[in-house]
Amino acid sequence: MIISDKRSIILAYNTVERLLKGDFFHFSKIEEITQEFANFDKEWPVIGLGTTNWYKRNGEAIVEGFAENPEFLWADPESNPPGKLINLNYDHPDHEENLKSPVIGPDDALPQFPFMAIALCDPKESIDYALSAGENIHEWIENKFSSDNLGLAAIHVSGKLDEVKSTAACHIPLGGLDLNEGYSLKDNFKFIEYQTGIWSM
Repeated sequence: MIISDKRSIILAYNTVERLLKGDFFHFSKIEEITQEFANFDKEWPVIGLGTTNWYKRNGEAIVEGFAENPEFLWADPESNPPGKLINLNYDHPDHEENLKSPVIGPDDALPQFPFMAIALCDPKESIDYALSAGENIHEWIENKFSSDNLGLAAIHVSGKLDEVKSTAACHIPLGGLDLNEGYSLKDNFKFIEYQTGIWSM
């Protein structure tokens, strides 16, 4: 049980290292995570990222909203176009094959998260930045946070963006992944490019 001390915090469920080694058997569920949020101010924003253990359809799991009623979203790596968002609070992905977890049981078709990291943020500690048109957001964040000695943060980006690219996990094998050459495995990840648009992420 997490007891809030009224400070911003990042909750980590499992580790990326164990996930990439194929550990789908230690996982959390929506109900368990939202129970943890009950210890925090219901108006605190939440920002989270993880994945599911749906076999060959892991996708990216996103948590956003507020501690009182967070939304659990799933970016489908096999949708057309890839990355269609589905709200797991209310909907279940449609697929010609049943989405199954490697963990066999009565809930094996429900979303289970072998990795999830979620920040619960005190609004009084938030900082707003405005970037000039044409700036590379990724490089700006790296440089700004390094100069400010800020090693860990939950980030929300909004605005009109172009040249947006993302990587979505689609198949993390039970035996794990060899990432000695980085995220270059076309059979395991979707590399997605988007058109210019208004973004909130």
